Amino acid sequence: MMESRQLFDQFGRRITYLRMSVTDRCNFRCTYCMPEGGLRELGRYELLTLEELARLGRIFVEEGIGKIRLTGGEPLLRHDLHILVRELHRLPGLRDLCLTTNGHLLAEQAEILARAGLKRVNVSLDSLDPEKFKRITRGGDLRRVWRGLDKAREVIPGPVKINVVASKGFNDDEVLDFARLTLDPGYHVRFIEPMPMSPHASWERGEVLSVIAIQRQITEAYGLEPVVEDMALAGPASRFRIPGAAGELGFIGAVTDEFCARCNRIRLTPDGKLRGCLMADGEIDFLKPMRSGVSDDGLREMLYQAMRVKPERHYINDLYFIRPLRTMSQIGG
Repeated sequence: MMESRQLFDQFGRRITYLRMSVTDRCNFRCTYCMPEGGLRELGRYELLTLEELARLGRIFVEEGIGKIRLTGGEPLLRHDLHILVRELHRLPGLRDLCLTTNGHLLAEQAEILARAGLKRVNVSLDSLDPEKFKRITRGGDLRRVWRGLDKAREVIPGPVKINVVASKGFNDDEVLDFARLTLDPGYHVRFIEPMPMSPHASWERGEVLSVIAIQRQITEAYGLEPVVEDMALAGPASRFRIPGAAGELGFIGAVTDEFCARCNRIRLTPDGKLRGCLMADGEIDFLKPMRSGVSDDGLREMLYQAMRVKPERHYINDLYFIRPLRTMSQIGG
């Protein structure tokens, strides 16, 4: 067995975190993610197979990836997800295996995923009000999501996190309600600034609720203390805790608090393209070479190539920034 290596990009950043999207399909139509009518979905043969995903996972972990997050689309729509989790969980050197989901199908699948080796789960939840939640997801049932959260807390070993995309005029009046979830029942909560994705998604700079403002509001109400973290596997969040709380608060300021200098991640799209940055359209196609018989060493060289072209930053705040051509569901959340 090959020893795990360390992977660095052209700017000397150590890359340890792979976001692996397993499908572009989704059972929600969130307003900031895709148009109401949806998008053309990939055909079966355009998607990476279970075997291809597991192969890339193995190679990437051998080259220095220590954390894999499974995303979509909605990953729980993929019927063989628990098998992929089982295969990835067996990889020597993989320290963290987690999932991001909208939670709608989580109650039914949490137990089999936990048995397969899933360690943590993040659930996207942008409102605690059933009508507002239904409006932003264009049809989501908040009760089903809560059942999924409850089941995940029961069976999945790691902390259950709630991801909140914060927007002025929509959920800015719910900031303290979300923060209180870290006290009772003890969820981890992440506040995320909405990003300007494809032209299909709704986004206005003036609607961005900065994480600085959110953090200030919570600090004034409850106080906050910083959380020490393992920087090698850390995500983009600045982490804090209300004194005495079981759960943590995280703040991800992609727009107002650019964190590119400490970026440690790459993204694999469901159709097998490796991206160095969510907001940059540069991609390296792994699917076609795999189906043409490329060796493991050939795939490793393609990974090194991706490190050589990973951009330094996302350029969202530059005057001539151009939105990505693909949506979040097509790239992977």
